[in-house]
Amino acid sequence: MAYDIVDWRLPARSLSQVASDTYDWGSLLSSSYRFYEAQQSGVIPPWNRAAKVNGGWRSDSHLQDGLGPGGINRDLSGGLYDAGDHLKLHLPLTMTLSTLALGAIEFESAYRAAGQWDTAAATLSRAAQYLIKSHIVASDTPTSNQFVAQVSLLL
Repeated sequence: MAYDIVDWRLPARSLSQVASDTYDWGSLLSSSYRFYEAQQSGVIPPWNRAAKVNGGWRSDSHLQDGLGPGGINRDLSGGLYDAGDHLKLHLPLTMTLSTLALGAIEFESAYRAAGQWDTAAATLSRAAQYLIKSHIVASDTPTSNQFVAQVSLLL
């Protein structure tokens, strides 16, 4: 059996060639944040572009997370789903939020010029508020703190 070797690498380009390319960064940022809007759980805010009120497909979801049979009797609605499923995993979420926030802080003027600053701020704020809600017992004694690290359905 014979195999052909195919080199799929892009041709080498200098930094000045790459810098001279023109991209629609506003559209790229908009699409990126639209993904996170589609992953929102709980009551969907009116600014969410995936919300039914804006012509999208998303409605409120998982409003009883943390409550009911098998729950911990704490409201854990809200947050973001992990990967298009119905899991809310806080370790990957915190890494994602840190990266998004750093990008927004470092390139604030570019976000503003692209018209994406308010979208980034709203998305990050909503997710941060959810993480604060997930810290269900706050104490000065470290061993007494309780934080919910995952919300999922156990079968």
